[in-house]
Amino acid sequence: MSAADIGRHQLGVMLDRVLPALDRVIAAIPADRLEFRATPENMSAKELAYHVYQVAHALARAVETGRYDLGVLAEVPFDPDAVTSAADLVDYGARVRPVVARVRDGLTAGRLDAAIAGGAGLTATGSGCVEVMLQEAIHHRGQLMIYLRLMGVRPPGLYA
Repeated sequence: MSAADIGRHQLGVMLDRVLPALDRVIAAIPADRLEFRATPENMSAKELAYHVYQVAHALARAVETGRYDLGVLAEVPFDPDAVTSAADLVDYGARVRPVVARVRDGLTAGRLDAAIAGGAGLTATGSGCVEVMLQEAIHHRGQLMIYLRLMGVRPPGLYA
């Protein structure tokens, strides 16, 4: 398997397994609990949900362009203040997926090996961005499952 094949496989896992499981967890958040926080310092359930999709979008585009730039988030408009249900968050994720799929489909070993330029202290390669994207989604999916339990909601199965 080539490096590009491995990268495409990892992005396929993100698209086909990790994000659908995340969607099920997000969909279980009651509308009246979107602002739930485990502690005042934590992101709310709503913030965690759209954060994962924004990270996936920004990092996928960084792999594609060689530059980490949060300005790319405007490509898939999202207004967190307009969110009234978990379905709004899942819909945002569905609109981000084609960006990640496009990057997966055009992935090359050169893109994976390339250094990514950008702010926020990011020092990474394309393959590092793919890895962080997966880790971020899996980490916050688990965090949201704990939030659901703290809300008194049984989390959905991950491997349905």
